[in-house]
Amino acid sequence: MENEHFHLTFVLIEFGPILLSITTGCNSGFGKAAAKYFDSIGAYVFAICYSGDSGEHELIATCSGKLTPIQLDITKDDQVRKVARTVRGMLGDRGEFNLGYVEQDSTST
Repeated sequence: MENEHFHLTFVLIEFGPILLSITTGCNSGFGKAAAKYFDSIGAYVFAICYSGDSGEHELIATCSGKLTPIQLDITKDDQVRKVARTVRGMLGDRGEFNLGYVEQDSTST
């Protein structure tokens, strides 16, 4: 993994009894583990995957129907806007919410 850079972000939103996670980097590693964990505690999970590889297929096979894998290149503004509209549409008007945010940025050389 020479000169490889990855960026992982997840957001956990609480609407009363409803938890929702938007997690990037779900093809492997910490992102996939975070998506599985949030699914296991009953959260609705938007699992952002860069490509439809085996990691995405594993999430579909092992997680509940509350997990939605989304293929997204986070460097493409049009794709990010489309996903934002999808998430907003699913959330609707649910009033106040609590938000938790974690970001991991790592560079391997």
